[in-house]
Amino acid sequence: MNDPFGGASASLFSPRVWNGTIEYSASTAAVPEPSSLAILGIGAGVVGLVSIRRRRREHKQGAAG
Repeated sequence: MNDPFGGASASLFSPRVWNGTIEYSASTAAVPEPSSLAILGIGAGVVGLVSIRRRRREHKQGAAG
């Protein structure tokens, strides 16, 4: 029987000892650059202005019709 973890082949690897390292590192949250925050703020402002303008337009069309 061809069994890599038992049988006749187990005698080839009988002293199975871990020979390695495990490293743990604490990851910290990345801080965005000021230019990225500025672009995000500009984008949010544009979206807000567009939504206000759309609401006003819909309100005027509803009152006129």
